[in-house]
Amino acid sequence: MKDLRMKRLMFVAAAAALAWPAQAADFLLLVQEAPTELAKRRDAGPAGAAYWQGFVAAGGTLAKAGALKGGGALEPTSPPGRGGLVLGGYFLISADTLASARSLAARVAANVRGGRIDVIAHAPTKTGM
Repeated sequence: MKDLRMKRLMFVAAAAALAWPAQAADFLLLVQEAPTELAKRRDAGPAGAAYWQGFVAAGGTLAKAGALKGGGALEPTSPPGRGGLVLGGYFLISADTLASARSLAARVAANVRGGRIDVIAHAPTKTGM
């Protein structure tokens, strides 16, 4: 009898977990760029326009997916790190899972020529930040 109650309880808990909507979490898509690509920011010609259009397109893709919460370009002050890349910007997104966040990153990765996108999950803080 006790085993049957436990099985019922586990079944109800599992059914409730499946029916409960997933809680979205925040993720940062860190845009790591090659210094040669980053230099195009200051180009007033077609190369500079194409550089910025890539980020506009990436932001548009994330916005259409309902995931975009913010983002911005960064001005690196450190020398290139691993693989010769520098942190040039970020997108703040909301996604149901890490896999979903990675899928979104893969959809916009083509807009980051000569670089990559790292996906970092926000960790909960106890400081009220």
